Amino acid sequence: MAVPSRYTASLLVGIWLLLYMGLGVAKPSSPAEMSSSSYHQFELLRDARFRSGFRLIEPAPGKKTFVKDLQAPGTKAEAQWFLCQWHSRCCLSSAPRVVLPAGTVEFTNRAKTLRFGQGSDEVADLVLGVDARPEYQGRMRTNGQAWPHLLIEQDDVAIHPFRNVARIDMHIEARLLKHERFELSGYTPSLHTAQFQLTLIIQNRNRESPGFGDFIWFNLQIYDERHRLSPLYAAQDTADPSAKMIYAPPTSLFTDQSVHDGHWVSFAKDIYPVMQEALNTARARGYLSTSPDNADFAVSSVLLGWEVPGISCVEMQVRNLGLTINARSD
Repeated sequence: MAVPSRYTASLLVGIWLLLYMGLGVAKPSSPAEMSSSSYHQFELLRDARFRSGFRLIEPAPGKKTFVKDLQAPGTKAEAQWFLCQWHSRCCLSSAPRVVLPAGTVEFTNRAKTLRFGQGSDEVADLVLGVDARPEYQGRMRTNGQAWPHLLIEQDDVAIHPFRNVARIDMHIEARLLKHERFELSGYTPSLHTAQFQLTLIIQNRNRESPGFGDFIWFNLQIYDERHRLSPLYAAQDTADPSAKMIYAPPTSLFTDQSVHDGHWVSFAKDIYPVMQEALNTARARGYLSTSPDNADFAVSSVLLGWEVPGISCVEMQVRNLGLTINARSD
């Protein structure tokens, strides 16, 4: 294969840079840069196996009001994850702690289940369950009505601006343990479902940018009772004009297997290019108008768990969560 002249190579590089600048894409590193000693791997998450337990948050939305720690007996480490139960009638605060075989810890009430432990497929690493029947009290949710959540959150992950990033490797395994749907009068699939997702907040972290603090929601749709494999979803979060955009790539981008079948499904991918696509899509649809440069963005928060707008009884087990970034440390 012929080697291009220095002039030709310089011209091609110039065109390539102009294209990336024009598209607002964070410039990826060259293979030489990626292999350089200035690039290192960082795990963004703390306690990705959930050994130190959870900081329970009150159900009322709007602010994180701490209730109590949910931990295994003798745990001395500070819990690194919030456990959020937004818009719920049934707070886990009064749930007794039960220690199961192999050291698994369970907190449960009539509407929620939390189990975390270590070791075998039966207990590792985390189980989240919701029974929405006590939440809705025999009536299907109406359009605009809030719905119960049960999710974990870590909102102070290490910040690595995309200008320094070469790749972001996401990995999680999930298994659906329980699902039962109750179709009462008024059931409508567009309003009533159960969803389990891994959500990353991609936020402008450049204080010199006029769009500092702006963000989008990036969802990996692990389970939606309406779809074996969820399609692409890109839309505004709510009808509120100030709401942000949700971008959920199709599940088929990560796996050809469905959690619906009740066996372990692995989701693994370098999601950095997909995040670039999400930011560009948001900008093309009128979001991020004061944030023209993808290089200003970073993953700032991670959420994982259930949203249940329908009357369903569901339970999901997850293990081997990881979010590893290849980035410059400067």
